[in-house]
Amino acid sequence: MLLIFRFFFLVFFCSIQSQNNQNRIFDYKGEKLLLGDFNRVYLSKNDSLIKINKSDDSRIDFGSYNFKVYDTIIKYGGYGFWSQRNFMYYFDFSTYEWELYPINQSDDIEGSFGGYTFINEERVIFLGGKKVSNLNRLKKILSREVIEFNIQKRDLKNIGELNFNFYNKKLFYKNDLILYLYDDNILFKINPFTNTVQEFKKPPLINYEILVEFNDNQFKIRQLEGNNTTLLLEDTFDDENSIRSYDLYETEILNQTNQLVLILILLVILFFFFKMKTRKRVSLKEVFTDDELKILQRLLVNEQLFNTILEENYEQEISYVHNTRQLNSKLKSISLKLKTKYNTVDNPIVKTKYNKDKRLIMVSLSEEIKKILKK
Repeated sequence: MLLIFRFFFLVFFCSIQSQNNQNRIFDYKGEKLLLGDFNRVYLSKNDSLIKINKSDDSRIDFGSYNFKVYDTIIKYGGYGFWSQRNFMYYFDFSTYEWELYPINQSDDIEGSFGGYTFINEERVIFLGGKKVSNLNRLKKILSREVIEFNIQKRDLKNIGELNFNFYNKKLFYKNDLILYLYDDNILFKINPFTNTVQEFKKPPLINYEILVEFNDNQFKIRQLEGNNTTLLLEDTFDDENSIRSYDLYETEILNQTNQLVLILILLVILFFFFKMKTRKRVSLKEVFTDDELKILQRLLVNEQLFNTILEENYEQEISYVHNTRQLNSKLKSISLKLKTKYNTVDNPIVKTKYNKDKRLIMVSLSEEIKKILKK
């Protein structure tokens, strides 16, 4: 019986390692407590597994995050009935039933399942799981939520959004604080409490069918196929040997900071834009007389008949001929000043015959100067 139990225990533990499931084995008052499917709870006693909870077949806890605070076994999240959970429940040893665990929750949390749990003396962090697509309830997609639970305050909150993609990564080793994953070429060291991911060149002895333990600064790797030998790997995965490192997740504060920085940049750009516009107006006023500036502004809107401009600038004290000469002089002055100021190729003021009446003259700005002045 003892050999059968040990075999079951080993197979059960290996399946946890290989499938990236959350912890299901806990020490409870000197006994081993095992969490099974459908919210079943088993106590190992006298080389036997005894189911101790009264009711089971709860179909809402697949892939839940399991952890222990003092002597309390708690679950967060989980999947069932085409949705994910975003609350906590604990195993009550007085009733041998799962009950809702009271928490303080102010953030909008979607919840997830099938991810990783990390725990220290103060906090529990859940990340790397999946959620149900809002567009297709049959489809499971990656969750980017990083959820933190404060043990003392019982606060549950969303602390950020994942930068790291857990898709197609395999589990090498995990404890309460650190997670090691790998792909074909890279070994990833993930520490959610320091918000870091470090990348290392994957050692060749890491493969798909292994069981890993860690002690004395060494990884003990047992190959589950072939001759079942045990290999040793020194823990040299530190800052000096990393290929690169980056943030595991982007915090809400960082999101807000980035938004504030972007707003400030836009405000600075707008400030300089309006300043340049103001400088342009001031410089034009410094170059042109009030009459010339008035004519120029009309021409910026649209081409004008010479006679229309003449009527707007007509002086009764002098003759019509004198007024005509005076307007031509102003137009020539405007053209010369524009050409000098902006170094244009063409004459800025253009005179053409009116297509409906060839006796009339149209006054307009050249396309070259229009583009310059409208910038």
